[in-house]
Amino acid sequence: MPTTDTGSGSAAQLARYAETELQLLNRTVADHGYAYAGDVYDVLGALAGIGHKLVQATEEAAAALVRMEALGVVGVSSEETATPREVVTIATRTLAHATVTAAQLHTRLNAAQTTIRNLTTETAQ
Repeated sequence: MPTTDTGSGSAAQLARYAETELQLLNRTVADHGYAYAGDVYDVLGALAGIGHKLVQATEEAAAALVRMEALGVVGVSSEETATPREVVTIATRTLAHATVTAAQLHTRLNAAQTTIRNLTTETAQ
């Protein structure tokens, strides 16, 4: 059950909600651990899904920057020595690398989940 309303808000606010939810997951696991191998399996599946969604998010961010630069609606601060086009070019190259990394994350988390699919948790006697 989500702890935040994700049905509305800006893209930036929704990204912050996602970050908060991952922090909650990390805290919960750190405080209580995993009770069953099936819980680990389920979490890995959900995290793999997040990795897949990060691919789309990074691609969309890059496309938005390119579109804004092409329309001439982005500028640079007075401290910046590069042009908006140069900044967007560097950012989109970096985002392309992030997209590849997100795809690898998705693949590796799926592989880890598949590897443990037949584990069972024995109860202590």
